[in-house]
Amino acid sequence: MKKKEEKINVSSRRILLLDRDTLFLPVAKEILQLFGDFEIDLAYSLLKARKALETKQYDVIVSGYFFDSGETGLDLFMELKGKGNKLPFVMFSSHDEIADEALKLGVTKFINKNKDCESVYTSLSNTIKEISKR
Repeated sequence: MKKKEEKINVSSRRILLLDRDTLFLPVAKEILQLFGDFEIDLAYSLLKARKALETKQYDVIVSGYFFDSGETGLDLFMELKGKGNKLPFVMFSSHDEIADEALKLGVTKFINKNKDCESVYTSLSNTIKEISKR
């Protein structure tokens, strides 16, 4: 069986998808891939996300909010922003209460992941396609 990397189209969008929920993340990846030509790497912690960002280039980061380290997806966003990284950053969370703050800080988009599956992933895939145009 060929490795997935060999099948990836040059035009696919490279996404770093991070969330602390180890059951949700692989399912989210599979569903999102039904909506577009995406190459998706998963990170279950901000530490793993940082390591991935050091070794690979991405078109978009899609991040949950809370992480087991006590840090948040906004902490990662602010860290990247402080380093001059302008990579599009989508907050993908069920915590609507942080949406306004996230957008004021400069997050590209906030999407509530606890709505109906089709509309959530349609919105997420359309957002990724729009903000990662090449």
